[in-house]
Amino acid sequence: MGVEIERLARPALPAGVAAMGGPERPSMPLAQRLAILTALLALILVLGATEISLSWSARSRLEDFRDDAMALANTLSALLVDIAPTGNPDFVMAMKYLIDREQAKSAVFRGFAVVANDQPIPPSHRYYLAGLPQRPYDLDKAKFHLKKANVSGNVPVYATAAANGSIDMAVLMQQSAQKIGLNLAVNRVPADGYWSNHWMKHPLTFGNINPRTSADQLFTQFFKSDAPWNESGWKNEQFDQLLLAARAEPDEAKRKKMYGDMQVLVHEKCPIGIPVFISFLDGHSTRIKGLVPTPAGGWMYYTFAEHVWLDG
Repeated sequence: MGVEIERLARPALPAGVAAMGGPERPSMPLAQRLAILTALLALILVLGATEISLSWSARSRLEDFRDDAMALANTLSALLVDIAPTGNPDFVMAMKYLIDREQAKSAVFRGFAVVANDQPIPPSHRYYLAGLPQRPYDLDKAKFHLKKANVSGNVPVYATAAANGSIDMAVLMQQSAQKIGLNLAVNRVPADGYWSNHWMKHPLTFGNINPRTSADQLFTQFFKSDAPWNESGWKNEQFDQLLLAARAEPDEAKRKKMYGDMQVLVHEKCPIGIPVFISFLDGHSTRIKGLVPTPAGGWMYYTFAEHVWLDG
């Protein structure tokens, strides 16, 4: 996925002043010029430090200039449980079988992702449930569940550049849905205001979850029944009880078992699809030393300035 850098628009000139050859502007005080220069430098630093997903056409360029950090971030397709047709369990299952996860990994994220399994704990996590069968891309099963759900016609889905890869994934799902007689109407909405105006406001939307420091935090913020960011509105008493019990369980093996049971519940019952875990790529010069991958997020969870140095 390429990185788009918008050109900064030139400020509009005051009325009566041409771009070249116009009246001479009054001299600006030194303090004001320094303030403007400082603001411009700050803007450049912000733009330069913004987290990006690098996808360079020449993979060899990455060999000397990157460290991979597997993100807990994942792209979610939220299916709100209280609005038809997405409240129908068979429709939800049909959508999950429509996701070609391998194609999303290769075509959308250029291989810089790990296939997920409709639950939010990645393979690199200590509480990851390795024995959970992988849900496949299966059009026959998708068609079977869609028929049981008795859904036809147009089903709108909202995607945006604000949710990494969501537009391309929505198009892939749209193409798969056409093969089983369903029209997914992809609505591409602006990134500006998406999280306030569209996320969790429509039956079928996309989102991203940035890394969290613990499984408890991740489950509590996004899957607990009363969580404000519970994207699908899912409520499961058994899940809530397991979450509270795991938080207080001192035995590591028992706690891991509880988190495994929670992953099964999300995978099987939660109306949310998690196709991939997106890799964070930290691009840097080989002269930068001390930068190491951190599962909590990119740039050593944004603390890299405290740890790196420039090798002369």
